Amino acid sequence: MDNFVLTTVARVLDQGLRGHVLDDVQQDSIQRFRLRWESGGRRRSTAISMQPEEPWIARPCRRREPARFPRGRFAREFLKTCRGARLDTVVKPSADRRIEMRFAEGHTLVVELAVHGANLVLVDARGCVLGSLRRPRKAHDRVTAGQLYRPPDLPAGVADPFANTAAEIDAVLQRHLERGEPLFESTRRHLFGVGSPAATLIGEEASATGRTHGTILADRIARLREGRLEPMIEARAGETAADLDPEEATLWPWQPEREPHPGRAWLRGGDAAETAGWWHEARDARRESALRRRALVQIVRGEASRIHQAVRKCERDLQGFEDPERYRRQGEALLAGLTRARRIGTSLSVPDPRDPDGPDLVIPAPAALPPAKVAERLFARHRRAVRGRERAQDRLDGLRRRERELADLERRFDEETWSEERVTADMRALGLPVALEPDTRAGREAFRRGKPRMEGVRLYYASSGEMILAGKGGRENHRLTFKLAAPHDFWLHALDVRGAHVILRNETRASKPGPALAEAAAVAAFHSQAATQPLVDVQWTARKNVKKPRGAPPGTVVLKRFETIRVRPGLPT
Repeated sequence: MDNFVLTTVARVLDQGLRGHVLDDVQQDSIQRFRLRWESGGRRRSTAISMQPEEPWIARPCRRREPARFPRGRFAREFLKTCRGARLDTVVKPSADRRIEMRFAEGHTLVVELAVHGANLVLVDARGCVLGSLRRPRKAHDRVTAGQLYRPPDLPAGVADPFANTAAEIDAVLQRHLERGEPLFESTRRHLFGVGSPAATLIGEEASATGRTHGTILADRIARLREGRLEPMIEARAGETAADLDPEEATLWPWQPEREPHPGRAWLRGGDAAETAGWWHEARDARRESALRRRALVQIVRGEASRIHQAVRKCERDLQGFEDPERYRRQGEALLAGLTRARRIGTSLSVPDPRDPDGPDLVIPAPAALPPAKVAERLFARHRRAVRGRERAQDRLDGLRRRERELADLERRFDEETWSEERVTADMRALGLPVALEPDTRAGREAFRRGKPRMEGVRLYYASSGEMILAGKGGRENHRLTFKLAAPHDFWLHALDVRGAHVILRNETRASKPGPALAEAAAVAAFHSQAATQPLVDVQWTARKNVKKPRGAPPGTVVLKRFETIRVRPGLPT
């Protein structure tokens, strides 16, 4: 988070939250926290992101679903200690990217926002650490419980512009200028907490006014502390907070002394905390979308690689098939020349009706088998060879068609109009089980944080459109039943035999399944050891009635109650 933006946000939070009581601490994810405050019936929220690459604190601006992620150790400890405590002040005590939320009861929440060093530290009235979100080895001596809290040390060789005078700042910059380093680089590299946006604005103003960099920087810091400057977003003209594209916009720590660039416009919230919330939530959303896109691309490429290998194998198998016409030719020759057939050891020699002047055909034939039976076997082998080649060719055609569909799908990720919802729908249409988000709190958030996974799950659709999922093994069955499936989904398994766990999705939360139950049961029977039986009994129940015995291997379950349906094994058409 930009240090100057943080300075302004800390002042705004102090003005807006002073005297409020901490009512709740929620976790939107493993790295994002939401502090809820209450005062006189009025509620406010503060969002804190511990994303290592870009931590931040601001006012949340985007609507999110109610918190489903369980509170972690630190959130529980912080809430237990400070719930009901009144916030006394919010301060940014130094040039470091760190603010302190001090409560009237004596406790302090320290929010450290250094890149790749973000942390939350709870400190008691004596200044001793009660707990921390993270315990990095390099900061272990600072955040160990029971020890006095010590803020991070400033990097060696940099100046503190918040503590130095304008002349001292200019002296630092002059030394590096004499060494051949440009002013822009020395400003952002040797003045602690000055990022590229601030260095750019300082350089532009110095060129326009002739004032020194130190004078401008000292003046801006004083005005930021007094609340006379606020951050500003330079976005594409017409953009709002809802559709802000951070890749095409810039967050300035204060409004530049110029008009927006062509095609751009100034965009600002009600205060600095809201402006920062717009910017950082847009960047987080873009980052999450990029991670999700990359994971989806990996799924498509993995499936495409698997299909490519299957195509090569199918082509080799097809080339290895024996020519079925050879068996028919031998069988026809044997029937046409039964009276002229001569046995030579374990072979029969007969004239070739297709080439009367050519040599006789020598046909392998067991000594005890009559020529008519040999011909019958040859025609049977001809039929099997024809069917095998046809099936192999059909499979090869299907694999090539799927290979083309996956290639088309992968190209859609590069389109400017790429949409995650549309692509995931296309992936599901191709049988790739993505976006199968569970309805349990921990399961949903774990699913969202992890990359989409397709291994170990077969995907089918009933004729009425319901999704049917089948596991491929013990661990996959366990993941399907207890991680992907919702409590109100229907669970099926072939009765008294080993087989796959099958889930019939129940998005309407109906108490009884519809006609799709028979198709899901047929899938469960097909993926079981009873698949060769004409009829199979399949047990079904709501997933909430399925439990895993303590200590049992993955895939082993017990049922509180179930019903049985008898079906013929098969897959949906």
